[in-house]
Amino acid sequence: MQSVASEAGLSVHHFERIFKRQMGMAPMKYLQSVRIFQSQRLLTGSDLRVKEVAQEVGFADSLHFSRVFRNAIGISPQQYRKSAERHAQS
Repeated sequence: MQSVASEAGLSVHHFERIFKRQMGMAPMKYLQSVRIFQSQRLLTGSDLRVKEVAQEVGFADSLHFSRVFRNAIGISPQQYRKSAERHAQS
């Protein structure tokens, strides 16, 4: 976060405050939501393994990715992919 704030010429605290006011959420929460959205697209539109999807969207650890995904979506990445495949077949 420091590098982004520096690029904007702001302190980290001030950058986070402005970002939250404009976007309605903290920068890290926003980044996480973008990563989860992109992972949903990759899970349904590619044959990448979950570990590869995690790496592609910026998670170094696939177990952490799976926990974050489950907390955000309510089901595991594998379950999400299977559910999307079932809906596509109907």
